[in-house]
Amino acid sequence: RDGGAFAVGQLDERAAEEVADADAERRERKTRDVLVGAQRNGQQAVEKAHQKRALKKATNRRTR
Repeated sequence: RDGGAFAVGQLDERAAEEVADADAERRERKTRDVLVGAQRNGQQAVEKAHQKRALKKATNRRTR
């Protein structure tokens, strides 16, 4: 019986470790998604600023 209880305890511990690992992986994916999204948004902001400057320069050339 003691051996059986030990095996059950090992299974419980292993299951808890797997749950903790899965949770850590989920948090890591979530963090990566947030960082990638922020990077993408930053790049879009830079591109938009460049487009605005180019449009402003083109408009200024036409009005001269």
